[in-house]
Amino acid sequence: YRIKVIVKSTKIIFSKVMRIETGMLLQKLSLYPNPVISKQFNLGLAGIMEGGYNLRVINIKGQEIYQCKFSNTGAFTTQMIRLPSAVAPGVYNLVITGSDYKENKMFIVQ
Repeated sequence: YRIKVIVKSTKIIFSKVMRIETGMLLQKLSLYPNPVISKQFNLGLAGIMEGGYNLRVINIKGQEIYQCKFSNTGAFTTQMIRLPSAVAPGVYNLVITGSDYKENKMFIVQ
């Protein structure tokens, strides 16, 4: 999240971007930075079983625009994802599936 402040003189000020967490989850998916800059982002997974996982990026029309497979080898996995250069700015949905696990996260590409 970030805060936008409009001062009486019509000057606009933005706070720095902050992540807000509303409780502890046993399984956690994080995607940062969001909005995605330069077509690449970091994916963090915590508390999921070791094994193979599928990652899909879907546009707002429901079309798959990117997919890859990766392995989770420990309690916490970080993976850098580079989207194809043809990916247009917009809103996308990230879908991770595997080993009785499925999670979605929306993100923005600038």
